[in-house]
Amino acid sequence: MPAILRDGLAWAGAFALLAGIVFGLFVVVAMPFELVPKHAAESWPARPWRITESYVDAERGSRGRYYRPVICGVYADSPQRVCATRIRFGEGRRQAEEAVARYPEGREVLLYFDPDDPRTTVIEARSPWTEMLTLLALALAFLMLPLLLWRFRRQAPPLAPPARLRPEPKPEHRRR
Repeated sequence: MPAILRDGLAWAGAFALLAGIVFGLFVVVAMPFELVPKHAAESWPARPWRITESYVDAERGSRGRYYRPVICGVYADSPQRVCATRIRFGEGRRQAEEAVARYPEGREVLLYFDPDDPRTTVIEARSPWTEMLTLLALALAFLMLPLLLWRFRRQAPPLAPPARLRPEPKPEHRRR
């Protein structure tokens, strides 16, 4: 293998490893910002609520497009119009589209609200933990990868340097 190709692969591998570490650190640092409110929402009180509006809103942000479900309605015991601030914790575009399909206009559901701030609401207070735990496991795997590579590299026998190709001797021309 030519040295330039070998060096290029080494740099590509180092970049991929660094990207994995950055991803892992980001997830581990950002995860509590989702897990803590998710856990708190599981104990919030709820009120009956009838949905009057349901659509996906696309907003342009600093990191591209951001999709969120907009689901608004009125409480069964008052004409107060309230929009759910979240459907559940841990959502994206696909989840926003699925939520709008699950919660059409006219459907009656329970709306969970934060007793300390009733404007903070969520429709699904008890959402599955599988997505967040999978993401956390993936992040931890990326963070452990450098340690595993370092450990196995130390155990592997060193590679012999590539043999240099020697030019073959030119055949001698015999003169007659």
